[in-house]
Amino acid sequence: MPYIRHRPEVGYGRREDTPDGEALVWRVQCACATTVQTPHYRYADAVAACEDHQMATAPPPDKRCREPKKHRVAWHDWCPLCADQLPLFHLEVA
Repeated sequence: MPYIRHRPEVGYGRREDTPDGEALVWRVQCACATTVQTPHYRYADAVAACEDHQMATAPPPDKRCREPKKHRVAWHDWCPLCADQLPLFHLEVA
């Protein structure tokens, strides 16, 4: 199964028909297509849902990139350079 890069973003506010009438709705869009179904009636809620999705899909803390700035990887992405590499122990700088 290929790795999906989760890059959620908040789409434009659109007018949609809701059970309570017409409302301005924001939706979070991601490549995995699991976030599109949920409507958000405030922009701040959509941004919070975007951050929640990043946290939910991020690799576990022990599998994250050890040098994200150097490897140019976001904290919530899988790092191809650090993947399946064990950290080097017992190395001391003299």
